[in-house]
Amino acid sequence: KQAQSDVLKIFSITKPGIAQSELLNISQNGDDNAILLAISVILQGFRTEADLSQLLGDIATDIRTDGILNSASTGSMLINDIKLIDLAKIRTNLTGKYQALGINATIPDFEKYVKIFEDSTSYKFDKFIVYPYMVNSRQNLLYDSSFAVTGTIKYSLAAFLPMGSYLKVVVTPSPGYNWNVGNLGFFPMENTGWTYENPWANSMLFYAEGKNQTVDIPMMFGPPTSSDFKIYENYAEVPTRVKTIKN
Repeated sequence: KQAQSDVLKIFSITKPGIAQSELLNISQNGDDNAILLAISVILQGFRTEADLSQLLGDIATDIRTDGILNSASTGSMLINDIKLIDLAKIRTNLTGKYQALGINATIPDFEKYVKIFEDSTSYKFDKFIVYPYMVNSRQNLLYDSSFAVTGTIKYSLAAFLPMGSYLKVVVTPSPGYNWNVGNLGFFPMENTGWTYENPWANSMLFYAEGKNQTVDIPMMFGPPTSSDFKIYENYAEVPTRVKTIKN
């Protein structure tokens, strides 16, 4: 009982009288079953089987002496993926899997306990999207600091996207400018990882899902112009950051 209590505390869960773990069933309703599924989802994240085995080994080693997960880096691994994972998709996938097996399952409310962990944990999220200063020998337009651009020189629209992350960039002429005279262009044949479209008049949308890769597409500026780069990280509804690029 002490060991089970210690493990639950790692995930910010306290529930006296919870059933033994081996008696629980994620295909049945009930809080105890929901807790098992929530912890399973947090541990699995986007990990491979080998990565999951390594994580479980690291946790077991850490809590062996005092029952407390002291490693900040291991704790960050737990919160990182759950901040990015699609819980609705997990529910849909589980429901579909049990239906395919002919099992009448009721997936418990695991989302509640994932939310408790996400809101209560002291572990720090550190799986941030990274914007390098240089990519493929080109200055990156998404780099945190602003800089002046020069016409006829290629720049990168680039970012490193950790597994499970998502990035959207909306590029729009600043008020009073337009692109009808070739102020801004990009190079589709040199694109790596971005999906792009022109859903609105006089604007471009670039987006990509994170798979531990760097996405990059070259851009070039023509006559003097000003463009607003609205950056939306991880499905944010309002821009995480806005940059105005002028030449």
